[in-house]
Amino acid sequence: MSPADPKPLDFEFYLVVAPGLEELARLELKTWGPDLVPVVDRGGLTLRTELARGLGLNSCLKIPTRILIRIADFGCRDFPKLFKKLSNLDWSRWIADDRVVDFKASSHGSRLFVKKRIEETCADGRKAYLKKKGAQPKAESEPITVYVRLADDVCFVSLDTSGERLHKRGHRELSSDAPLRESIASALLWALEADAKLESTETIELVDPMCGAGTFFLEASGLKARIDSREYAFESWGGTEIAGSHAIESSSARDVYASFVGFDNDAKAIRSATKNWETAGVPRPCRFIEGDFFAAAPLEKGPRRWLICNPPYGERIGVEGRLSSYYEKLFVAVAEKIRPERACFLL
Repeated sequence: MSPADPKPLDFEFYLVVAPGLEELARLELKTWGPDLVPVVDRGGLTLRTELARGLGLNSCLKIPTRILIRIADFGCRDFPKLFKKLSNLDWSRWIADDRVVDFKASSHGSRLFVKKRIEETCADGRKAYLKKKGAQPKAESEPITVYVRLADDVCFVSLDTSGERLHKRGHRELSSDAPLRESIASALLWALEADAKLESTETIELVDPMCGAGTFFLEASGLKARIDSREYAFESWGGTEIAGSHAIESSSARDVYASFVGFDNDAKAIRSATKNWETAGVPRPCRFIEGDFFAAAPLEKGPRRWLICNPPYGERIGVEGRLSSYYEKLFVAVAEKIRPERACFLL
């Protein structure tokens, strides 16, 4: 872009994050966009950036569960105004006229608070917009989700750019009992690495003593790489604004994990983990060891090791005795058998 060229218009995006993971999501975002300065609140991050860049974050970020783009906001205290605003919104800029829209409403501190009526009014507004153009949605088309949020008598209209939740990476085929959601796994991996001091060439062997279907390993192997194995909602909107490339260049950060070792006493889980790893095609060594971790032999001395673990908490997978005693036993076994430099447990 030459100095005379105008700066691309910035759009407001909202990254939806599981409460409690906001700071880790901010750390991850910084890796992909050091210049991006999000506003962090409970349950998400708000940021402004170019359209293509914001849409491209869907394929980069591993902690958010979905990414919304705001397309309108206005003061609103009655249904006639809500209808008027929605009927005059330039929907074709974002969504093709033949696409079905599914409105989802929420309200807090506003005169308009009946969700169903808000959704119906918004739907009527878009119908009126299409009628003026002589257009009509195709009933068989996949619905596009539009979020309408009223807060203190201000209406915010946002599009779901992601579609299927972002923790669906598109490459894990099999799961195990009590599987861990991929977005949570990535957040824990960022926590494990957050303040580590590693030289540019140093690598780590990651160990999981209760690996299940290998979710931690799959996430660790591509923590800082784009995901190109699935589709995103914005790719099929068909609006005039959504055109061109939405890819983001690879992150300058590197994955620090050179090899992986996983234990599990469930033969089915080991088979699932092995299959998932083969399907992902990660060109790094990974050993899956079937058997009870507490009875396993200590790992041989060699590479620097970090440990990550999602142990059972006594519900979907039971434990013998008190949970606190089980965890104490686990910590002792980890210290004796793995001797990790760093460890992260989800308790």
